[in-house]
Amino acid sequence: MRFGKDARDAVLDRDCRAHEHDNLYVVDTSFFPSIGAVNPALTAMANALRVGDYLAAAPGRHCGRRPRTSITREQRVSDGEASVDGE
Repeated sequence: MRFGKDARDAVLDRDCRAHEHDNLYVVDTSFFPSIGAVNPALTAMANALRVGDYLAAAPGRHCGRRPRTSITREQRVSDGEASVDGE
């Protein structure tokens, strides 16, 4: 997974929100680029608190009211990123 503004280049936006799903936020360590020799627990907790503060700042704004920036399945198929049968 990566961060980014464009759904073609990234899975998550800067607030850990999935481009493809309006109400999905990823706040575990699965989006970290790599896990080094240190325990990432504090970093994961800090990020979860950051995203939680973002969500709590304006209740209701995160319920599908953002303009869709994600690409459609048909666009992915036409770009060769997915086959027609979903594989």
